[in-house]
Amino acid sequence: MKFRRNLAPLKFARRAFGWAARYCENTVGRHGEIVTVLPDDAPKGSVVLSYHTDPWIYPECRATHYHTNRWESGLIGDTFVEAGYRLDVVEHNNPHFAPRADTAFAIDLEQNLERYSRLVPAGCVKIHHASTTHWTHWNLAELTRLHAIQQRRGVTLVPRRQIPPNLAHEVSDRAIMVGNAFTAESYAFSEALKSFPFTHYADPMWDTRRMNNILAHFVTAHFDARLKGDSSKLAYLQLVPNGKDGVYAVDRSGTPLASYTYWKGFKRGTAAGLTFEAERAAARRP
Repeated sequence: MKFRRNLAPLKFARRAFGWAARYCENTVGRHGEIVTVLPDDAPKGSVVLSYHTDPWIYPECRATHYHTNRWESGLIGDTFVEAGYRLDVVEHNNPHFAPRADTAFAIDLEQNLERYSRLVPAGCVKIHHASTTHWTHWNLAELTRLHAIQQRRGVTLVPRRQIPPNLAHEVSDRAIMVGNAFTAESYAFSEALKSFPFTHYADPMWDTRRMNNILAHFVTAHFDARLKGDSSKLAYLQLVPNGKDGVYAVDRSGTPLASYTYWKGFKRGTAAGLTFEAERAAARRP
């Protein structure tokens, strides 16, 4: 006689545990903890950071986690603690936390800032930490892709990465961003990011679009000068080797002064981090 193990209870328990975990994650946040960090001296006020609690619960994750958001969250929080504020950190998907009465700064990804705006004092600075494009752009991009698949394959797929609609950016006083020019363009309608130029919140050297534009700039100048014989384009190739060594000197009307040696065609500060190298072409073989 053979006996079969009845795996149905085990499967049911596994499914029930998974459902409960997802429910808890959506209801009280992945951890549910509230991490409070105090400064060395008496706090000058409170800061609520709605992002990730991991950097304080598992400090090693700042350097080892696969995503940079743990490092970002830790760095943002540490900055306020070093400035003398009491820091309250909650998970970004925790919908229950209420900021303290003396909250001076409230930082959030997107799901809590609108609610915080109704709870914090009038003088509290509300900061939207934009880690993606605006949710309208993000959601539309996914739905557009799914619609294209539907038309091409005749299959309807359910969206899996939709961001819940929110007004985090709209109620914010300031915004900081992780991304590039493409990300920033999705917030072009807003004033929250306009007070900071692109080079303030992103490294231009890592922006693919900008690097392609720089490549096209020099290729065009070279072809115009060498192939078309346009000697005026040589000025775009006769540069100080290190971009940061160029002198940007203009008068009030924007006309370059005699001491001007900045890279021609580059706005002030945008040649920093770039070096220009040129070599003569190898002699043709007979």
